[in-house]
Amino acid sequence: MKLHVLIVEDNFFLAEELRHFVQDALLGVATTTNKASTAIDLIPDGIELAFLDIEVLDGNTYPVARLLRANHIPFIFVSGNDPNSLPDEFRHEPFLAKPYRESDLINLARSLTDTLH
Repeated sequence: MKLHVLIVEDNFFLAEELRHFVQDALLGVATTTNKASTAIDLIPDGIELAFLDIEVLDGNTYPVARLLRANHIPFIFVSGNDPNSLPDEFRHEPFLAKPYRESDLINLARSLTDTLH
């Protein structure tokens, strides 16, 4: 069974890089969007992990992160933002700064999904 991953990223090239990462390193299936509002509609569709850029085309992904957390779906902020700028409610969530090392992304994603498969 393949891991279903949501990618919320407004940079097309980074979204494609993450999509290939999901397919190749995690052996999963990725759904990508560049808007938080669209991501919210996708969460009930079997998503098991999410990669969230913080600032996307229609604002920020904090509402997406709240919904993911409420549904017990692990997520990783993958952003160029300063992690210290996160609201207090997200200070302890996984965060990878862009540019990230693929090995760090693999290790973090696998640590969050090992219990899923």
